[in-house]
Amino acid sequence: MLGALNGPQSLGRHTRAILAEADVILLVGTRTIRTNRFMAACPAESRVIHIDIDPTEIGRNYEALRLVGDGETTLDA
Repeated sequence: MLGALNGPQSLGRHTRAILAEADVILLVGTRTIRTNRFMAACPAESRVIHIDIDPTEIGRNYEALRLVGDGETTLDA
């Protein structure tokens, strides 16, 4: 997640171009803090897949395909 790392001189400057072309965004074990900067960096047509062991975190701030489970086990499956 870019979050606060999205300024012109931040680490996010390396990943913004990649994110801007993403068809799918995979979130694993992360709290989805609502930030307009993150959503603005994502193409409108990209799909978000969110994996988390806590079902209340999944899709909390972004519409997502919701997969409840341990990150490693779910990715292996």
